[in-house]
This record gives sequence, C-alpha cells and structure tokens, in this order.
Amino acid sequence: MDKVKADASSAQQKLQTAQKAYDEAKKKQEKMTASVASLTKKLAYEKKQLAHAKAVLALAQSKKATTKKKSTKKATTKKTTKKATKKKVAKKVKKAKKVVVASSKFTSLKGSKKAFVGKWKKAKSVSGYQVRYSTASSMKKAKTKSTKATKLKVSGLKSKKKYYVQLRSYRKLSGKTYYSAWTKAKTVKNR
Repeated sequence: MDKVKADASSAQQKLQTAQKAYDEAKKKQEKMTASVASLTKKLAYEKKQLAHAKAVLALAQSKKATTKKKSTKKATTKKTTKKATKKKVAKKVKKAKKVVVASSKFTSLKGSKKAFVGKWKKAKSVSGYQVRYSTASSMKKAKTKSTKATKLKVSGLKSKKKYYVQLRSYRKLSGKTYYSAWTKAKTVKNR
C-alpha cells in the first residue's frame, strides 16, 4: 500500500511539473504570436512608407525632366530673339517720358501733446502723400508715414522735442510708384 501511495504521489508530482511546463510553453507561444503580429504591422507600415517615397521620387524626377525640356527650348529661343528684344527695348526707352509728380506744401504744422498735426494743399493727379519726421535736421533715422488725405496726425512722440518735418507726394502708374521731391524741412515743437 505504501508503494502504491508513493507511486501515486510521484505521478502527481510529474503531472504538476508537466502542467507547469505546459503553461510556460503556452505563455511563450502567446508572446511569440503577439510579437509576430506587431512585426507584421510594422512591416506593412514600412511597405506603405517605401511605396510613398518611391511615388514622391518618381514625381520629382518627372518634374525635373519637364523643366530640363523647357529650359532647352528657352535657350534656343533666347538666342534667336535676343537681338530683336534689344532693339525693342531701345525704342521703348527713347519713347518713355519722365513722369512728373505735382508737389505740395504745408499750410499748417502744429504741435500738441506728444504729437503734431500737419495740413497741406491737395496736389493734382496724385495717389497720396508721405510725411517724414526726425529730431535731427539731417533727417537721419527719419520715420515716414503715408496717407491719401491732406491732413495727418503723428502721435506717440517724445514730449517737448523739436521735430523736423518734410512732405512729398506720390503717384502710382502701371504698377510703379513715382515721387516728388521732399519739401524743405519745417520745424515743430510738441508739448
């Protein structure tokens, strides 16, 4: 009877160790399947990235090829039309007239608290006016303000300072801006 009990207990121990080994093997298998699944996902993502990079590269190469074709066409046409364009430009320069912009003068220039107000007469056929001011008579570090009106208030100045102020008008024609000369500097003292 003792022998049977000993055999039974040894069989039970063997069964337990076999069960532990089975459980450990099962856990390892689950870990391996999870890692395989994550690796397949990474592989699919990398394949997509590679395909996208190839598409971008192909697009860039096709653009490069088309720009090379265009540049060779331009080079051949430039040689033939260079002489003709020089002649046309020379004719246009001869025909071009100097644009004269009407000037204006200050009618009044009054100082107020940390500011000054300038007024002037309206000039004919101008797009607007520019007022520049500085504390130096040489107009170094001068600031410029633009307006379309015939009156401008400049504020945010230092108090009890003497400012030199100039005015000029400008005119916009076919995308270019033409200016009159700056007026003689007038002085104004703010409060």
